[in-house]
Amino acid sequence: MINTARFSIFSIAFITLVTFTAGCAPGSGGKNAAAKASSDTTTAPVSGDRFNSEDGKFKVHFEGKPNITSEKVPTAVGDIEVHMFLYEKSATEIYLVGYSDYPSELIKKSNAAEVIKGAQGGVVEKLKAKITEEKKISVGGNDGIWFRANSDQYYITYKLFLSGNRLYQIGMIRDGSHVSDEAVKSFMDTFELLK
Repeated sequence: MINTARFSIFSIAFITLVTFTAGCAPGSGGKNAAAKASSDTTTAPVSGDRFNSEDGKFKVHFEGKPNITSEKVPTAVGDIEVHMFLYEKSATEIYLVGYSDYPSELIKKSNAAEVIKGAQGGVVEKLKAKITEEKKISVGGNDGIWFRANSDQYYITYKLFLSGNRLYQIGMIRDGSHVSDEAVKSFMDTFELLK
């Protein structure tokens, strides 16, 4: 039953933010997230086409129209907006893309590998999972990390990378077992940055 994970996707993004920002700036980010509507320019997928987010500057193949949410999250470095695109393939399998823009100065003062590792730690901690496999990747010339992790219930396949000051998350979460290699190819491997 993945419904718990479905409601935790924003929490994963929030934990990712807190994990990253807590180590990069003084102050406290312990406030609750406040919801805010966003005007993301998107085009709905058409058979054989990819879902495009002009504001997110990416395209990816979702099997159907994703649920789109944006939340402003108070952090130690100020409010950061988290944009999530979530597609529930079934009651036991969800696919997501998320992105957040961080202050440019914060990114300049940080080590990209540490930022990505911190984000990975946030995802794994939120789902109480252990990493079983990981490797360094490059997405559009941007360094990142791909990993698989699992807990007692959830099996996670995830990519994280920075493009400038934007942190992207691409994830597949399934109840009971990892998604198939074919599912990874048809969703995660179709992700591309737009210019």
